[in-house]
Amino acid sequence: MKKHVSFETQFLFISIGIVSLMIIISSFLINFLATHMSAILSQEPTANTLTKFDINGFEKLKLGKGLK
Repeated sequence: MKKHVSFETQFLFISIGIVSLMIIISSFLINFLATHMSAILSQEPTANTLTKFDINGFEKLKLGKGLK
């Protein structure tokens, strides 16, 4: 005989599944953002994180090499 599962237990399992999926997705998102924020804050001259400061620094380096 098949026992009918009550609505409360179905809702509980569905909510647990949704929460676990949200936790997994948010952990991936936080990891992605943390790596990109660390690259931006450390001012690494990568293609993604070129700021005005980096561009000016490269221009100064080029000018300095040109003067020598």
